[in-house]
This record gives sequence, structure tokens and C-alpha cells, in this order.
Amino acid sequence: MIETLTHLLHSHHWLMASSHPRTLRLVLLASIALIGIPNLFTPYNSNLQAAVFYGLGLAVVGIAALALRAYDAAPLWKTAIVMALALPAAALLRVIVDTARDPTSHNLWPLELVLAAFYGACCAILGAAIGQFVRRYLAKGA
Repeated sequence: MIETLTHLLHSHHWLMASSHPRTLRLVLLASIALIGIPNLFTPYNSNLQAAVFYGLGLAVVGIAALALRAYDAAPLWKTAIVMALALPAAALLRVIVDTARDPTSHNLWPLELVLAAFYGACCAILGAAIGQFVRRYLAKGA
């Protein structure tokens, strides 16, 4: 058991080794783009920035996790982990772009990433769990 876990952790493709690895990668990249691009064009000091990032971002993460799990693209845990990465990746993209313009704009960027990771993980787990129930419901009805 420990040898198996050690082998899994040292393998560099363990996270995407599913029956549909391209689907996971494509949905992750599309989610980062759907969250990150509108976020980049919203002014940092605007009240709309939080609505765009967290409102749109959490919806994208939850719906994508639900769809991936309902489609059975990967196991529940893998879907949740991969989709939880979308929100912090989009936040990191915003931090990189904004600090390139103004180095003092994101003084609390580690906190931004931790919050984005927490909210993204919660939403991804919830979406994947709902997707699991949808998949079971559809399997019973078929």
C-alpha cells in the first residue's frame, strides 16, 4: 500500500491519468480562460472585480466539475482536485499581470491565492459530488 502511494506521488502524470485525460486538461484550461480573461479586464479597485472573479469563477468551477463527473471523465476526487486548481490559477494570472504593471498592486497576493484555493476547492467538491449523484441517477434511469 505504501509503495503504491509512493509510486503515485512520484509519477508526474498521476493527476491526469484517467480514461479521458485530454478532457480534464481541456476543461481546466477553458475554465481558467473563462475566469481569467474577464477578470483581467475588470479594474482591480472596482466592486465589480469580486463579482466577476468569485461569481463567475465559482459558477464555472462548479458547473465544470459537475459536468466532468456526470460525464465520468475522471473519478470524483480527481475531478475535484483538477477543477479546484482553476480559481487559484486565474488569481495567479491576475497577480502576475497586475504586478507587472504596478509592483505594489497585490501586496497580499498569498492571501488572495489561499482564499481562491479554498473557495475553488469547496465549489469543485460540491460540483463533483452533485455530478456523481447526477451520474448515478442517469445510470438508474437508463
